[in-house]
Amino acid sequence: MSASITNIRGGRDLRLQIEKEVNGSWQVVSSGSSVSYPGEPGRYRFTVTNYGTMGLAQWSLKYSKMG
Repeated sequence: MSASITNIRGGRDLRLQIEKEVNGSWQVVSSGSSVSYPGEPGRYRFTVTNYGTMGLAQWSLKYSKMG
């Protein structure tokens, strides 16, 4: 299984960072305005950083099943 998250509204000043918990610490999996990650089981956290855009942001989340 894999997943991707894309900023579809809100400007290029928004960045998404995905981290996965591994042995009690958080490791960055991907970062950017459009990101992909393996979608493996586990704990993830998502952080959105706004570098100046005002207004609403909208993101698209897509999962795909491999195999």
